Amino acid sequence: MSTEPLDPQRIVPVNRLDDAAAANLRRADKAAVLAQAGPLLQWLQDINWPVAAEVAEVLRPYTNDIKDELLEVLRGDDDAWKYWCIIYLIRNAPVPRLHDELLAELRRLVERPAPGEPEEGVTRVAKAVWEEWTAKHAAHPSA
Repeated sequence: MSTEPLDPQRIVPVNRLDDAAAANLRRADKAAVLAQAGPLLQWLQDINWPVAAEVAEVLRPYTNDIKDELLEVLRGDDDAWKYWCIIYLIRNAPVPRLHDELLAELRRLVERPAPGEPEEGVTRVAKAVWEEWTAKHAAHPSA
């Protein structure tokens, strides 16, 4: 066991049980979180990892801010990761409007799914979430 003090600025977990980084992450400001969005998003590859849900909870308010990182995942090859990002970030993002590029990618997942996406449930959840956000946008067009 290391006797070095833990860096309170370290917010990216180094393993799935890294409670110290998760605690730091919960206290981190927006700039710190956004600066580490890519490495943090990797923890959503398996939501069953103990730190994954905490990482998702911190990232969720910044869904539109991390759209580029999310689009990279949604356009990638890891269908389980896509599924978790849709369910844990995009579905319940506390934003008035989901970014248009994220909506367009959800629609692509529904209308032109890549091989593997339907089997992993990506197409099904993308359809449900796309419909939810489309209805919200229609109800509040200027939000």
